[in-house]
Amino acid sequence: MSDDLPILSPIEARILGCLIEKKELTPDVYPLTLNAALAAANQKTAREPVMALEQTEVHRGLKLLEQKGLVRQMFGSRVERYEHQMAQRFSLTTPQTALIGLLLLRGPQTAHELLARGERMARFPSVEDLRTELDMLIGR
Repeated sequence: MSDDLPILSPIEARILGCLIEKKELTPDVYPLTLNAALAAANQKTAREPVMALEQTEVHRGLKLLEQKGLVRQMFGSRVERYEHQMAQRFSLTTPQTALIGLLLLRGPQTAHELLARGERMARFPSVEDLRTELDMLIGR
């Protein structure tokens, strides 16, 4: 990827993971508003650990991610919207981005867990294909 990989706080990791997930699973509401990002970050399913963040924490996290070049604020609508920049910044494929999103949202997982949990975000023909993508990420 790059020698200048940013260090993320737990809140930043959660927000970035949510943006990655929602882009793939709910494209009709993506990019996310602050309120949608808050709801996604505090979602009680598919999250480890479950968090109870305040709106100010999510807003601050979005701004810090924007400063790190990982999130972009969208202008032109009546409300601020945010989208992740992972694929563009690090030249990632959709499957690689999905894997990073899953790891950010749920922490360490086995390849089989990633395969099962990631099927809606990116399809992997087999666990071997998933491992190949993981190896490519590790090698960067």
